Amino acid sequence: MRVALLRAVRCTARCSSSAPLAALRAAELAHGTAKLDLDIADADAGGHALLGRNGSGKSLVGRALCGDAHIKSGSLDRPARTAHVSFEAHEALAKEDVTVYEALGKLQTKASKYLAVRFGLHPLLWRPVKAVSTGEIRKVLLARALSARPDLVVLDNAFDGLDAPSRAALAKLLSQMSRGWGDILVRDMPSAKEAARTQLLQVTHRASEILPEVTRLTWITEEGARTEARTADDDLEARLLAATARADVAPVADLIRDLGPPLDGD
Repeated sequence: MRVALLRAVRCTARCSSSAPLAALRAAELAHGTAKLDLDIADADAGGHALLGRNGSGKSLVGRALCGDAHIKSGSLDRPARTAHVSFEAHEALAKEDVTVYEALGKLQTKASKYLAVRFGLHPLLWRPVKAVSTGEIRKVLLARALSARPDLVVLDNAFDGLDAPSRAALAKLLSQMSRGWGDILVRDMPSAKEAARTQLLQVTHRASEILPEVTRLTWITEEGARTEARTADDDLEARLLAATARADVAPVADLIRDLGPPLDGD
C-alpha cells in the first residue's frame, strides 16, 4: 500500500500560463492528516498566505511546495524554481563560517548585485555572517533566494526573532518584492520575462505580519484547507485568535470571571 501511494504522487513543473503556479490535489502530507486541495496563483493575482494554529501543518505545506518534503499520497504540481526562507534556514546560515559576500554566491549575477544594494547589504559584504544582526541575516536569505529569480518564495514565519524596526524594514522590502522591482531590475535582466514578479507565500499565525499585497488566504485546519479572498473589512486578528485557541483552554475572559472579585486589600 505504501509503495502504491508513493507511486501515485505526481510532482511536475508548471506546464501552461492558465494553470495555477502550484497546486495540491487530495494531498496527504503526513499519515493520518486531512487531504488537502490548494491552488497558488501567480504573482499577478496578488500574494497568498497560509494561516492556522501551530502544528496544523502550514510549514509542511510550504516545504512540500518547495520540494523539501514529500507527500504521502495525492498530487503536487509546483514550479521548478522555488525558494524557502524560514527560521530554520536562518539558524543554519548563522552557523556557517562564511562572509555575507560568500553567502550571496560571490555576487556572480546582476540580480544578486542589485539585490545586495537594494537590501542594504553592500556595506556588510566582507563581514562574517556570524557577526551581522538577525535582521541582516534575514535580508541575506531573501537576497540569496531572489537572486535565482524563483517563481515562488515561501516565507515561513519570516518575522520571527526580529525587533520592531527590523520587522518594519523587512515588511517594506517584502511588499516591494510582491509588487515587483520595476524598471531598475528589468534593465538588468535579459528580458521582461526574466524579470517577472515572484509570488510570495506567507506562512504565519500572526495577522500583523500579513502583507497588504496578500489577496488570498488559506486556512489549514484538521479538516483540510479552505481558501478565500481577503476583504478590506476582514478582522484577521480576531479570526486568527479564534482559530489558534486551544479547545481545552478556556478564553481569558472566562478565566478572569471565574477568579471572582478581588479580595479586600488586593
